[in-house]
Amino acid sequence: MAPFPTLPWTVGKSHRQLASRTLDLVIPRLCFGCDTPLEGPEPPTPRLETWLCRPCQTSLPLIAPPYCSLCGEPYPGDLTHDFRCWNCQDRHFDFDFATSGYRAEGLVRDLIHAFKYEKHYELRGLLTVLLRQSLTDKRLTELSLPTDWLLVPVPLHPWREMLRGYNQSRELCIELSRTTGIPTQNALRRNRSTIAQAGLDRDRRLRNLRSAFSLRPGHSVRGRRILLIDDVLTTGSTAQECARILHRDGGAEKVVVITVARG
Repeated sequence: MAPFPTLPWTVGKSHRQLASRTLDLVIPRLCFGCDTPLEGPEPPTPRLETWLCRPCQTSLPLIAPPYCSLCGEPYPGDLTHDFRCWNCQDRHFDFDFATSGYRAEGLVRDLIHAFKYEKHYELRGLLTVLLRQSLTDKRLTELSLPTDWLLVPVPLHPWREMLRGYNQSRELCIELSRTTGIPTQNALRRNRSTIAQAGLDRDRRLRNLRSAFSLRPGHSVRGRRILLIDDVLTTGSTAQECARILHRDGGAEKVVVITVARG
């Protein structure tokens, strides 16, 4: 996975384009999946061919119906009616539903891992394009996006964000806001560090997150409709705790969770 070189955005647009084309002749931009030279549009164009070759694009594990109407877990088969999966049947969620564009497998999983843990910050544009796939969910296309909606990222604890260099969810929010016009608000904060959720069962995940989040002082979401942003949704425990705070303490009207991938 080879990062493409970037140019300072203080340079004039025409000069950037000329310099970028010249640079591509010397150091071609490479596909983030397989290092094949790319001929697609230059970044920050919000299209997959800016970052991935055609074979890597077609390898992405796209989620298609049927899937759980609450958590978005995909299922094989020919189900045509709404249903809840076994994990959601006996649970109450404070978000209206969660939706993801892709399964957290193969190249999608590798891209998220590189962005999240290997400091490949240049992947934020590509992952935002993948995140936009979640907005094609018919339940969202029927709503008045972007009117009266806010993008809110799942927060990191300050020390973890300092070690990582950025909060991946906030970076996705900023990029998605730039390309959709939906405003973003850093309305949540993480009050304490928690152990990693991976490997914990559902009950332990919920206990691990208890009192972990709160509203940031001076941020109001009362009466607002929220798109809660994260990179991956697994059991939904983190999303549930954030949505609970947005509803209970913030008075949000609606919370929909959108993620790049479903784990």
